Amino acid sequence: MARALAFLQAGGPFVITGHVRPDGDALGSALALGRLLVQQGLAATVSADPSELGTPAFLDGCDEIVPPDRVADGCRALITVDCGSLERLPDKIRPLAGRVPTLNIDHHRTNSRFGSVNWIEERASSTGELVWRLSRRAGWPLDRAIAEALWVALITDTGRFAYDQTRPATLVCGADLVRHGVRTSLINDRIYATFPRRVMELKRRAFNSLTLWREGEVAAVIEIGRASCRERVS
Repeated sequence: MARALAFLQAGGPFVITGHVRPDGDALGSALALGRLLVQQGLAATVSADPSELGTPAFLDGCDEIVPPDRVADGCRALITVDCGSLERLPDKIRPLAGRVPTLNIDHHRTNSRFGSVNWIEERASSTGELVWRLSRRAGWPLDRAIAEALWVALITDTGRFAYDQTRPATLVCGADLVRHGVRTSLINDRIYATFPRRVMELKRRAFNSLTLWREGEVAAVIEIGRASCRERVS
């Protein structure tokens, strides 16, 4: 963590990005870190494909995300979050990792250590937990927008604290984020209880075709699988 903090304190301007089609951890970590740096007077831009933000696109700051093809030329230092390899970076940003100083923050064991500075902690529940720890070490204050971005990172990568990577430190992180005003019920509804119409139609078709065997011990969705096969053939 010390080398990561030194990298950030050396100044930017920074471009922050996660893996392509960012999930809650990649997007939440990038948004939170970007806001933390800006609050410290540092220039930081979060980059991702705006059409691929998925369910967490309601987070504060998503409307300021810049597409990868608009940041490449102005990048002086790159920060990647929750990205295990160069191949997982957006195409337009990938070449920058070999041309500018790169800080690689991740919690995946398989990370290829492609950065000039690599902060990889395999036992961490999420990259969001690492960003939270960095903010606490640096003494950078959190606000609700930062806390909610990190909360989304935390709950999506821990399955709402159900997965094995959830440790006491993870719960301490969660408790601190809640103290900063995280709207837990609203976020839960937005991520886990809000679906596009096409998803609801898929669920309806699935439940209508549910078949049970062995006195209810075995269940399978059959017709939707056949429909999918017909659609691919046609």
